[in-house]
Amino acid sequence: MRAKNQTKRYPIPAARRAEICRETGSLEIRYTTSRGADTYGWNICTLRIDGRRVASCKGGGYDMRGTCLAGWIEKQFPDELRRLSSAEFYGLSFWDQRAKKHRKHFRPGYRVYLDGGCGWNSMERILNAIGFRLVWRGESAKSDWYTLEAL
Repeated sequence: MRAKNQTKRYPIPAARRAEICRETGSLEIRYTTSRGADTYGWNICTLRIDGRRVASCKGGGYDMRGTCLAGWIEKQFPDELRRLSSAEFYGLSFWDQRAKKHRKHFRPGYRVYLDGGCGWNSMERILNAIGFRLVWRGESAKSDWYTLEAL
């Protein structure tokens, strides 16, 4: 157990976390409906950072917000995710392509995999372990806005 005066250590230094927060700006989760020929009427969930699309998914029956957040976390923080153990974080695993299995700990040659469909809260917990949190800023009929803050 950690002593009261001891601070938690994150894989990214505080100065770099603050810089990442400034660079990231606002996160928008937008909900729309597909008009494509093969996917007409499907739900679409898109994560945009400062208006730029960084992740999206279609369909339903799973946590689409969590899936979009997971896609962005995988792209943005691959090195930090490798330091975590999937035994501690629901939705995190490491894909061993040779054995065709998910593993609990990272080894060279494994691919980081986040299953955002298991829930938004699970992805927020992983983001907290890296040293960040999402702060809700508002919503409209089809969007939710968040900002990224360093812990």
